[in-house]
Amino acid sequence: MSDGLTFGARLSALSNDLGLLVSGTAAIARAEASASTKEGVAAGGLIAAGAFLGCLASLTLVAGVVLAIVALGLPAWAAALGVGLLLAIGGWLLARSGVEKLRHVSFTFPETRGSIEESLQWLKELGR
Repeated sequence: MSDGLTFGARLSALSNDLGLLVSGTAAIARAEASASTKEGVAAGGLIAAGAFLGCLASLTLVAGVVLAIVALGLPAWAAALGVGLLLAIGGWLLARSGVEKLRHVSFTFPETRGSIEESLQWLKELGR
């Protein structure tokens, strides 16, 4: 293996290649982390919206119970309970949707893992 390069030149080239490899792997990891973070934030927003509607539902249901006790059968309590039930169902659907979306967010970074495994394999072959 005589290509005219000195040991120092080969070591410098190897150091440069390793630097490029590490920076490339870091770039892949940043891109994957960014994509997963965006999905996680979106799912968290749905969960928060569902929780907010659940709170509104609770308040409305309480108002409906109070109106039912005060009115003892007047139609106002029935309307308040109906609205409360609709809010509760809407909140449940939003929260369920957010949790389901969060279950599908990947935090495994397959591209980064593949790049690292490929780099390790390259280093093993280089050492032979």
